Amino acid sequence: MNLSDGVTGTRTYRRRRRRLIRSIALCVAALFAIAYFGLWYATFSGHFEPPHMASAYAQYISEGNFELVSRRLTSDLRREFPNGTSSRELRDMLVSEGFRVFDGPVPDAPSNTRFARYAWGSGFVCTTLIMVSWSEDASRRIRNVAAGYEEPCI
Repeated sequence: MNLSDGVTGTRTYRRRRRRLIRSIALCVAALFAIAYFGLWYATFSGHFEPPHMASAYAQYISEGNFELVSRRLTSDLRREFPNGTSSRELRDMLVSEGFRVFDGPVPDAPSNTRFARYAWGSGFVCTTLIMVSWSEDASRRIRNVAAGYEEPCI
């Protein structure tokens, strides 16, 4: 009987077991890092609920009725900010609601179109969005305003 074969086999087994344990620990650490990032992202870069202006449509939002919510939000915005209203008033209201307003022109849109976005949810797999776009004339008066609601997922 050769004792060296038993020692070598035990060492190989221990090495493989250590590698397996390290691999499992690395996978667990990666999962924790991903979960932590998702929690951090939701906490610091998004909202957990819809904006106040959409609270009347909470039932439709929870049902995912994108078309109805988009139409009603557009109607509300057009009623509150009819054509000819200062676009600054609309922008200020959106900022106070927590929207992120993009000051520059919108890609693939006429140069007088502006855009604002409100995102909520975990942001990890799915995010719920309300987008508001408006066009303005040279004196920064609203020519048209519209809202859209969607829920893109990875």
